[in-house]
Amino acid sequence: MVKVEELDEKLKITVANTGVEIPETIKNDIFEPFKCSDTSRVSKDGSRLGLAITTWVLICILIISICIIHIIMI
Repeated sequence: MVKVEELDEKLKITVANTGVEIPETIKNDIFEPFKCSDTSRVSKDGSRLGLAITTWVLICILIISICIIHIIMI
């Protein structure tokens, strides 16, 4: 679930996970490419790049947003 609110001219984005909890043993690595907590899925289809790609997309959006704000402020 994703919730977006405007607070004092800022956006607050809340992401809630309603799925299975991530094991402590891999919490630090889940945004790395090819990591998967479910070892039964290792041989199945999928590249296990979802969270890594999501991380890079969000970083790009953040950088672009900062650039746009900087241009507007000039």
